[in-house]
Amino acid sequence: MSNDPKSSEGVNSALVTGGTRGIGRAITAELATSGMRVTALSSGSFDMTRPDEVLAWTRNYTDDIPYLLVCNAGMNRPESLASQSDEGVRRILECNFFAHTELIRFFAPRMAANGGGRIVVISSAYATRARAGRSAYASSKAALDAYMRGAALEFAKSNVLVNSIAPGFVETELTLANNPPEILKEIEKRIPIGRLASSEEVARAVAFLGSPRNTYITGQVLNIDGGFSLT
Repeated sequence: MSNDPKSSEGVNSALVTGGTRGIGRAITAELATSGMRVTALSSGSFDMTRPDEVLAWTRNYTDDIPYLLVCNAGMNRPESLASQSDEGVRRILECNFFAHTELIRFFAPRMAANGGGRIVVISSAYATRARAGRSAYASSKAALDAYMRGAALEFAKSNVLVNSIAPGFVETELTLANNPPEILKEIEKRIPIGRLASSEEVARAVAFLGSPRNTYITGQVLNIDGGFSLT
C-alpha cells in the first residue's frame, strides 16, 4: 500500500495558521524552500478567537485539500489568576485550542479520503510545566496536545500522521515582548544549551514531521527546547 496521497499535487501543498509572523513565518519559508505550495493563514483570513468566523471559513472552503496542516497560530497574554477575566481566558482557548480543533476536524477526514496527509501542532514547553501568569496559555496547549493524540489514534490507519512540536523559548517578537531582558538572561541560564532557539530550528522539524519522509511517527510531542524540559 502506498504512503503517498492519491493526488500528486496534494503532497506539495500546506496550510499554516499564523503563517506571517514569528515561528509561523519561518515555517512558511522552510516549507516553500522544500518545494511546497504554502498558504499562510493570518488574521486577514479569519479571526481565530471567533468560532463563527472559523466555522464559516471551513464551510466555504473550496480549494484543494492540503497534504499538510500546521496549527501554529497562538495567543499568549501573561496575566495572574487574580486578574484574569472569563473573556480573556476564553479568547486564549478559542485561538489556541478551539479554532485548531475545528480545522483538524475539517481537514483530517478529507486528507484520509485523499490517501493521507500530515498535521503538525505547535504546542509549548509550558503544556507540561507551570509559570506564573501563563495558566490559560498552558491549559490551551495541554488541551491541544491531548486532542492531537486522539486525532493521531483515529487517523493512523488512514496515513494521516498527527504530531506536536513543543518549543521552549524561541527568539520571536512575542517572546521578547513578554519577557524583559533581565528575565531572558535568567531563562537562558536554565536552558542547558545556553540560548534561545531560532524560529528556523523549529521550522526544520515541522518540515520533516509534515513531509512524506515521516512515515511512522504519529501521536508524539517533540520538544525543541535546548534541554529546557530536562531542568
